[in-house]
Amino acid sequence: MDEMTLKERLLNALEGKKVDKVPVCSVTQTGIVELMDKVGAPWPESHSDPELMAKLAIANYELSGLEAVRLPYCLTVLAEAMGCEVNMGTKNRQPSVIAHPYPKDLEGMEMPENMLDKGRIQAVLDSIKIIREKVGPDVPIIGEWKGQLPLPRIWRV
Repeated sequence: MDEMTLKERLLNALEGKKVDKVPVCSVTQTGIVELMDKVGAPWPESHSDPELMAKLAIANYELSGLEAVRLPYCLTVLAEAMGCEVNMGTKNRQPSVIAHPYPKDLEGMEMPENMLDKGRIQAVLDSIKIIREKVGPDVPIIGEWKGQLPLPRIWRV
């Protein structure tokens, strides 16, 4: 088997296909305080600044040797866009939902028409573009906005 790109290897592994070696990556959050300090991209700023988000995400690939880039660093991006109030956390504590617009039930809940303009969604999308430019087309970018997905989305950009 010819050597695969990192992206081919991870996608094949996730699809149960043959790989030349097991991919090494994190499909969960990768914001490590030591890396925040090393690259100058601390939380909570890295949660909403596309450049800092990209810098911290790439640090695990470049400095730790993980074979993918993972972002964002919390599960509150979509919740915030849907109207939940989010505490952005601290350098060593992830953001958390502290209030939501539907305290009793989901009656009246609607998906916002301009969802991509809400909360930090655009910051994540901008960060993905920055990352792709910096790491090239063969490095997987893993992103997930909610914890209920069986597998994170592998960005095919």
